[in-house]
Amino acid sequence: MPRFKCRRDANDLEIFRALKVAGRDPVRGRDSDIYARHIQGFGLLLECKTRLGKLRPIQVELQAMFGDRYHVVRSVEEALRACGVAV
Repeated sequence: MPRFKCRRDANDLEIFRALKVAGRDPVRGRDSDIYARHIQGFGLLLECKTRLGKLRPIQVELQAMFGDRYHVVRSVEEALRACGVAV
């Protein structure tokens, strides 16, 4: 199977770094940009999008499957709030 580099949204690195500083143990994903830990201990799927970014079909499926544990985040503040961190 050919390997390819995943494209990242412009705000992805900033969000990843902020989650790391906040102790949310972020991990890079493929169909979801970041997997992170909520302050209550359970895992979340975070999809980083810029202001006009849209979900791909697989991301729509993941959103339906994971419900409130799947978050589309467009800023550091949204990502931290999704993880239960006060901003």
